[in-house]
Amino acid sequence: MGGTTFSFGYKSSDVDQGGFFVQASVAGSAPHTFQLDSGSCGMIIGQNYLPSNLNLNDYPCFGPGQMHYLPSNNIRSGTWYFLPISLIDTPSGKTIDSNCMVLVINDPADFGGGMMGVAAQASYPAYNALLNAYVTVDDQKQPLTQSFVLTQQAAIIGADHTDLGFPGFHYVQLVTPTELPLEPAQTNQVPMNWQSSPIWSPPQTTLTLKGSGEAQPASASANFMMDTGINQMLMVAPDSFIPANALESGTGQRQFVPNIGTQIGIELLGLGGAQLLSYTFTVDSPAATTPPETPADVVYLGQSTNAADPYKVNVGIHPLRSHLYMYDYAAGLIGFAPIA
Repeated sequence: MGGTTFSFGYKSSDVDQGGFFVQASVAGSAPHTFQLDSGSCGMIIGQNYLPSNLNLNDYPCFGPGQMHYLPSNNIRSGTWYFLPISLIDTPSGKTIDSNCMVLVINDPADFGGGMMGVAAQASYPAYNALLNAYVTVDDQKQPLTQSFVLTQQAAIIGADHTDLGFPGFHYVQLVTPTELPLEPAQTNQVPMNWQSSPIWSPPQTTLTLKGSGEAQPASASANFMMDTGINQMLMVAPDSFIPANALESGTGQRQFVPNIGTQIGIELLGLGGAQLLSYTFTVDSPAATTPPETPADVVYLGQSTNAADPYKVNVGIHPLRSHLYMYDYAAGLIGFAPIA
């Protein structure tokens, strides 16, 4: 089974350093390079990269917005527009059309690139270019299935859990959050079909943390994210969860001290108790390559501002050293499959 798919090949790919970079055209612009970021939603581009004769008021506008990236703490401010996108496969040059919410910014002096957020988190599909791709047949738009697979070479748009070309996947079923995100308010009258559902919460993973000399690890259920935009692990947890002396001195965002024996474990279980990911690593510098999911380093972001959601873990890009990743938005599934 499975329907039409499109292989969106990366311009460059480096799991250990830079991540995945793709090319796309925004509202008729020249091809532009974007980092494919499964840790954020929405695209960002500097206005100077758009065609000089482009009238942004011809497109749906949703007013001012801001993106805050961690752990870099980079903040980008601009205006949200729902714009046509052309996704360009490398190296074939083949294209497929899409649409996406794009934050158009006006600070080229400190922003020479672009971001393409494709996160599986509580966000509307308008913010994910890989979920809005379509082909045109006899002047009729035919959307691809709202699903994709990430490999180390390409994003396979339209591949879903029924696709026999991607065996070996196990899945975790996503659930609807108790509190839905606010729909952005459109600030002009340009017609737009807004898809407001479904919305999915991140899955839960078991996070374990064991300090040097401790007999047993501490364990907690944490919101899970796989993030192609970073090669680190990010952790949000109560201070009491962190072993003594495991962090650098200071307050706020801090790194875990390497080479003192701190061990961190991740276990992501899915449907039928299937094991999607399971690994434990020691925080060392330089980071070990075994297990392959080991991040470059681990950053503690502090305690959660939401008492009902105290634990979060962003495992970074390194699970894609050993696994393929699928986000089947239409079915509400996240999946991992070992690389053969």
